[in-house]
Amino acid sequence: MDEAIAMYNEIEDKLPTLAGMEWEELKPSLSDMSQNTLDCLDAYIRKYEGIRPKGNHVDEAIAKRNEIKDALQREAIAKEETEWKAVDPFSMMSLIGHLNKYPMSAHRDEIDGKVWNIIDKESEQQLQDYKVLFPKGKYIEKATAMLEALDEWMIVRDSGDISFVFQYIRKRPESPYIDKAYCLLMDLKHQEICRMRREPNRYDVSRLLYLVQLGIFTVD
Repeated sequence: MDEAIAMYNEIEDKLPTLAGMEWEELKPSLSDMSQNTLDCLDAYIRKYEGIRPKGNHVDEAIAKRNEIKDALQREAIAKEETEWKAVDPFSMMSLIGHLNKYPMSAHRDEIDGKVWNIIDKESEQQLQDYKVLFPKGKYIEKATAMLEALDEWMIVRDSGDISFVFQYIRKRPESPYIDKAYCLLMDLKHQEICRMRREPNRYDVSRLLYLVQLGIFTVD
């Protein structure tokens, strides 16, 4: 009886296993470094990794899977780099188009910065678009602050009133639009001085005194 069992086991050992046969079917395709080959290897590993039957080639499959993954990743990186060279850094459509195609792009932070530089910071829609595109972007806090301050700034900006702009600067020194406010103030001061020089006899002295009192101009 023991001899019969030993003979049976010997015969069984020589018979091909299901895991072995499936591996033999896979082997001819292993030279094809493609996603399809990767999927076939993943399926083989999932099927036999937990039980590891006789004749399995799970370790070989894992090694080959890693090799193909690395090759596909290098290929994808090279392809993206080639396409990145053709991206227009001053075109929102070009930058976002690249990001849509490569959501895990190595240039994501760079695209973030370039898009932020392009958008109109006085456009509610463009600021909202930035927040949608880059919910964890480098400028998300700044975009949020600008949206919150935008309505007030637009009223000040569109007023064209030098005293209104000056008071805004004094009351809102932390405003995300403070730099724009200073630029507008300088422009309005220049316009005011030109008006004084152009029509000195007709310029309202009380207005000048008011502007001096505010601190916009000095007596000199």
